[in-house]
Amino acid sequence: MNSNLVAPIKVAERGSAQSALLDHDAGRRFVEAFEQTQASGLDAMGAALAHELNQPLAALTIYLQSLQRYCLKTTDTVPIVQEMVDKSLREALRAGEIVRRMRRFSSRSEPDRQPFDINRLVEESIDLALLEKSRTITLNRDFETDMPPLSGDSGQIRQIIVNLIRNSIDATSSKSLPRITVSTALSQGFCHIKVSDNGPGVSATMAGRLFKAFETSKPQGMGLGLAISRMIAQNHNGDLALEPGGNGGGACFGLKLPAR
Repeated sequence: MNSNLVAPIKVAERGSAQSALLDHDAGRRFVEAFEQTQASGLDAMGAALAHELNQPLAALTIYLQSLQRYCLKTTDTVPIVQEMVDKSLREALRAGEIVRRMRRFSSRSEPDRQPFDINRLVEESIDLALLEKSRTITLNRDFETDMPPLSGDSGQIRQIIVNLIRNSIDATSSKSLPRITVSTALSQGFCHIKVSDNGPGVSATMAGRLFKAFETSKPQGMGLGLAISRMIAQNHNGDLALEPGGNGGGACFGLKLPAR
């Protein structure tokens, strides 16, 4: 059974987060959730950056090692060229070691698997995503009421949901009546969280590259959000995918996580 709520989120209604801060316990939980989400995002970003940098750095090192061997074989290599190749190789090896350290540091935070209430986590994510948003947005909640507890790192899962909602907010920025729907459902042993909007949707060209790091349709974006989000989902034995467009023809992203 689902509970369907239609809630227009306005500047004043950002107060669901602000009013929570006035209550000591609710405020503490909100601040903890915010800090946990930020930390999880930084850890995941470090892991994604290290992963993406590892291959080009490895290739660069191989090329420089081949060039170094070639220079040593020939007798007509200009000394300055030999010196520059040697220095470049040392720097490439040093950069590779930095990346390896970054990966080790990021992997220290394996998912802290604890039971959590997914509907409550989605509500917290909505509050966090709407911080400092001043536009009027119609946000539809469609929550399955009988959801079992999930097991995972709630901070990392929250990071995914916040990112998806913020993407939808950005995608509907040109709409006079922006609309976002967030839903939860249980199916075939998986919890499904969907975020859809009535924005312009995702082009076929971009859809194929959407989850690759450093691919983005945003002018100021880094293209790491969705790549990191999918990595977190798969690390929880789930997945994140672009689904057929939302009701308004916009984008619809589906996050699935195994039910406990």
